[in-house]
Amino acid sequence: MRTFKLDNVIKKTDNDVKIKKYLAMGFKEIEIQDAQEDEKQESSDYESMKVDELKELADEKGLEYKANIKKDELIALLGE
Repeated sequence: MRTFKLDNVIKKTDNDVKIKKYLAMGFKEIEIQDAQEDEKQESSDYESMKVDELKELADEKGLEYKANIKKDELIALLGE
């Protein structure tokens, strides 16, 4: 799994098409250690994100959830 960062947004993928897309959008590939530090900060950013953004993040991580999931449930799911 490769990790990319742009500002406070982190994307993880092994999909070559997505990798090219992220690089074209200005994302930079970061090392695993950097990604782990950013994930700690990212969890505190979940509160400021909208439900749609949290769902997109959950989709990127391959997490399954109900269509009517609540924000606090999404945050808990992403924190696992």
